[in-house]
Amino acid sequence: ELIMFLHSRINRVGKPYMLPPELKDEMKRDLDNEKVLTEAAKDIIAHCGSDGSSLRVKVENLSPNAAGQYSNDLIIINHLDNTGYAKTMAVLIHECMHHYLRHRGIILQDTASNEYLTDIATLYMGFGDYINRGYVMAGYIKRHEIRYIKKRISKLR
Repeated sequence: ELIMFLHSRINRVGKPYMLPPELKDEMKRDLDNEKVLTEAAKDIIAHCGSDGSSLRVKVENLSPNAAGQYSNDLIIINHLDNTGYAKTMAVLIHECMHHYLRHRGIILQDTASNEYLTDIATLYMGFGDYINRGYVMAGYIKRHEIRYIKKRISKLR
């Protein structure tokens, strides 16, 4: 089971995360502001206890079925799918988790399983409220699964 797999590799359930208010306000004013998105990504990674100094965020037009992508310390948020603060934060957190997991060597070979693991990691590391508000529109896990996973993780604290 993926929750216990994560727990065995990370062994530290994250506390609930809150984006600093000044970053939240800036993001809400301009969801395409790459500087602010990059600062938010670095704050997300710092919350996980890792160094995100090499991380960059860009906003580009991607295929309609991609909310975002991560590769080589670069997160790309899909401008075409950037429909609001809640969804943007959820996608940014998901892509940041790819960064966090990759830098810890926690990667599954099967793409679908790795995406599911990444979504579980967002909940494990304390980003559940953001995921619940925004990612259900674009994520790999469903709302009822979010509730179940959060309940299981809370027992690990």
